[in-house]
Amino acid sequence: MALSLPPNLKPIGDFSVQVIVGAILFTLIALVAVALAGLVKWIETWNVAPEWLLDGLHWVEWGIFWVDVFSFGLFLMAEVAKLIRALWLGWRSL
Repeated sequence: MALSLPPNLKPIGDFSVQVIVGAILFTLIALVAVALAGLVKWIETWNVAPEWLLDGLHWVEWGIFWVDVFSFGLFLMAEVAKLIRALWLGWRSL
């Protein structure tokens, strides 16, 4: 069961699919950072890890999160650029 779009709407359909799949993947990576934050909180309750290790893990969790956010922003800009290019080329071919 395939969804068929008119040729002039194909770039918008491609953009939508790419952004949805990309958002899901970037969300999974953000969830890794959240899980690491939970793990660090759990380790802190046991008072068995040295403070420098906990500080390092906090930096890692924030690093993963912000690199993910920045990468998602770049991904969106690249996808918007592809969409604009495809729309432009489609318009020029009329």
